[in-house]
Amino acid sequence: MYMNPADFALDTVTVDFRSPSAKESSTKRIYHILDEWESRFDTSTVEKIVESNHRQYPKLVAKRMGNSWIAEFLILTSRSFKDANRNYLVMISGVFQTLFIFLLICFTFFQLDYSQSSITSRLGVLFFLTANLLFSTIMPVIIIFVLERAIVIRERYSSSYYISSYYFAKAFSILPFRLAMVSIFSLGIYYIIGLNPLASCYFIFWGIFLDLSFAAQALSLLIGAAVPDVQVAQAAAPAVIVVFFIYGGYFANLANVSWILRWIEYISIIRYGFMALVQNEFSTLVFECSNGSYAPPGEDCQGGFSTGQQIIAYFNMNQFSISTCCLIILGIGCVFHLLGYLMLRSTTKPSLRLI
Repeated sequence: MYMNPADFALDTVTVDFRSPSAKESSTKRIYHILDEWESRFDTSTVEKIVESNHRQYPKLVAKRMGNSWIAEFLILTSRSFKDANRNYLVMISGVFQTLFIFLLICFTFFQLDYSQSSITSRLGVLFFLTANLLFSTIMPVIIIFVLERAIVIRERYSSSYYISSYYFAKAFSILPFRLAMVSIFSLGIYYIIGLNPLASCYFIFWGIFLDLSFAAQALSLLIGAAVPDVQVAQAAAPAVIVVFFIYGGYFANLANVSWILRWIEYISIIRYGFMALVQNEFSTLVFECSNGSYAPPGEDCQGGFSTGQQIIAYFNMNQFSISTCCLIILGIGCVFHLLGYLMLRSTTKPSLRLI
């Protein structure tokens, strides 16, 4: 089993993280060794040597980490990029998944006109795009911390780096691929569907998508840091997404929701993203009446909507402005990142330190 005495010694004084029972038994064994050592030997000599080293090399003792925070961040970011390159099949599968959704939406909502029937199609595709962005961002990212947790615990145990540098390096390394995918997807889908033709509306649409992608990534890292294994992660993520779907402002009239659960709408990034997209899309549009003609200026269609402003007011999508919605999404994303960092710090904290 062991090739030399050093292997046996290292295995004897190392915590076994392979299972909860192995971790418990190995921890008890190490504490037993420490207790026996303290009871059989005079530790005063060792303590004097350690204290002497502390006085002689105070800087080395005070600084536990070998690199600065920035250096750790850059090294860990580079390592994350290399890991992503090794797992290129994950990126390829993400590209094909995005391509499939792209083609599905294009063939379903190709070149929407300005009839009354197109109103529900525009609302539906905007909500679907928001929900799909959340789902496609969370599911691939959520298992990152779960799969690397054992490595992080071991590296934290040896004080290899600050957990904050690891968290933000991992978050930063994910951003370029996600932002590139979102940008390409939004550019193609916007004009093929036939959304608001104003160039300013497209750039606002693109900015809302980038904002949502940032918040969705933060939520995925928070869930990934909180769950113990892949199975729980795959069960928890859809549950959270479904809750945000329901309180996204499309399926349910939030005014009729019980006060017990009404608070969920205030943390649903889908709600704010959908509200911003609806305002951006409908604010300048004019629609045909049921008879195929446009209503005269100042008049309304009988039994329908003549302007996009009427649609925004009817569906109560004017509670917050576009800029306010984007700031709220950004703020929620920052809170998710903070909670994700604190959760990762808690779940990867070494249970035993010998030094």
